[in-house]
Amino acid sequence: MSIAMYRLQEAQYRMVTEIQRQTIGLALQGRDVLGAAKTGSGKTLAFIVPALELLFRLQWTSADGLGVLIISPTRELAFQTFKVLRKVGKNHDFSAGLIIGGKDLKEEAERIHHINVLICTPGRLLQHMDETSYFYASDLQMLILDEADRILDMGFADTMNAIIENLPKKRQTLLFSATQTKSVKDLARLSLKDPEYVWVHERAKFSTPATLDQNYIVCELQHKINVLYSFLRSHLKKKSIVFFACCKEVQYLFRVFCKLQPGLPVLALHGKQQQMKRMEVYTCFVRKKAAVLFATDIAARGLGMHPLKSRVLSQMSLNFGIFFFFADFPAVNWVIQFDCPEDANTYIHRVGRTARFIFNSH
Repeated sequence: MSIAMYRLQEAQYRMVTEIQRQTIGLALQGRDVLGAAKTGSGKTLAFIVPALELLFRLQWTSADGLGVLIISPTRELAFQTFKVLRKVGKNHDFSAGLIIGGKDLKEEAERIHHINVLICTPGRLLQHMDETSYFYASDLQMLILDEADRILDMGFADTMNAIIENLPKKRQTLLFSATQTKSVKDLARLSLKDPEYVWVHERAKFSTPATLDQNYIVCELQHKINVLYSFLRSHLKKKSIVFFACCKEVQYLFRVFCKLQPGLPVLALHGKQQQMKRMEVYTCFVRKKAAVLFATDIAARGLGMHPLKSRVLSQMSLNFGIFFFFADFPAVNWVIQFDCPEDANTYIHRVGRTARFIFNSH
């Protein structure tokens, strides 16, 4: 048994999800994989396990340089992936690094050439490729594109094209996404060779988890804030995420609710915050037993919490009202979509904070 497999058992990862079952075997055979599965279905382990196994089989050392490159759309998701990697790969000797900006470029450059497994965001990676003279990816064995649809939605198509041009053509590539759009398929054609298609939920009737029961309440537009306040006051011992359309709305309503004092901690997470502040808010929310997080869609991806079986409410407003969703969710009791998402994919990823698969056996 390899160290990676032993560590999975040690960490009590005993249940295998469908995306893991179908993907890991193909990846261990050296095949390129295009994997599509709903948010929260266990994609992270589906690529972390093959990555560690590959380097273990090659007897990769720190002197061999970069062996695995994992690209994530947001800093928060990259940070979450890094935590999973550290947990599963604890008994390995590989060096791992998180390059997501927020720190001085020179500080990152000093350690980037020692990293065997690099987790990064697209913009920061391309910046190092352009400006860090001793950053080499010529021996790269595996490229992993996590949440590829979101990477492209965020406008990184040209960045990804430039990154892929700087990578060796002889490599293995794993591409994962929650949705299959034309842009994702175009990226797959550019980066994958004769891939195996793993569409776990291709035949599913709905794009959201089966345990997500979707209902709604209608109210007048001018009463939306009152409804939200009343709801939070009625769930003081719960943990909630409230999605808003923009940073300014999050900032304004965060200040309003802090003054209103709904009776539980109020936190805010949005793209205008500095990296350290965002990480601080993220960590604080994870540790709280009861709190409400006001957030933009930066939190629609990459907020992973500790297991807690509970009911969930997601809420989405139209111009005249609010939608609600009930389900079981490992960590957050209620997910509230206060503003309508821009498109169906964003909607899917927001409600993906709920009804997620519980990996731990407890």
